[in-house]
Amino acid sequence: MMFDLDSKDRWAQDRWGRFTASEMHKLFSKGNGKMFGAGAKTYIRKKAIEKMTVFWENPKLEFVKPLLWGRRYEQPAFEHYVRMTGNIDMRYMGTEAPLFLSWGEDAGGSPDGILGEGEVIHLGLELKNPLDSSVHWDFLQLKDQWDLKEYAFDYYVQAQTLLKITNAPLWHFVSHDERYKEIRKRMALIEIKPDLPLLRELEVRKAQAIVCRDRIISGEDPWE
Repeated sequence: MMFDLDSKDRWAQDRWGRFTASEMHKLFSKGNGKMFGAGAKTYIRKKAIEKMTVFWENPKLEFVKPLLWGRRYEQPAFEHYVRMTGNIDMRYMGTEAPLFLSWGEDAGGSPDGILGEGEVIHLGLELKNPLDSSVHWDFLQLKDQWDLKEYAFDYYVQAQTLLKITNAPLWHFVSHDERYKEIRKRMALIEIKPDLPLLRELEVRKAQAIVCRDRIISGEDPWE
């Protein structure tokens, strides 16, 4: 059966059955000396089920309040970022037709912004617009990528995954909250460079997650 897909559905279809940058942190869930803990197993099982089923429609996540808030303020956040950094050549990718970049056949991710020409990417951008202003305040207190790794491991792994996918040397993690009265407090920017030990572990975990996903599909015990 064929479906007429809009741009959002096509983006969701590209992610169907694949391990994605925004959820890659789940593969770091450990348990009882095993590579994968309960959280990782649940995520791998979800991807196996997606792989076994036909994509029907984009899940209605737009009704989740924090996600709706983030989407609403992402474009203003990007414009503020460009004004403050002067990176006028940064291309905004968080449109109605998001870009999904593949990492092999089984993984990928969607950058919010890219600076570069063709396949050569010099700088990437990840934008966050916290619904809770206290979360943005916490981001303002972070000094470097190691602080981000400690405070928000999920976002850190997301940025590292996108660095790997794009081969970019640098990524900007940005938290934006225009509700702050002082302009200088409206944006927190953290520069992130490739974390080679984590990326090596990520490669191993992704490869094993693919094996486990495919074992589930074939009816085998993936955790033996």
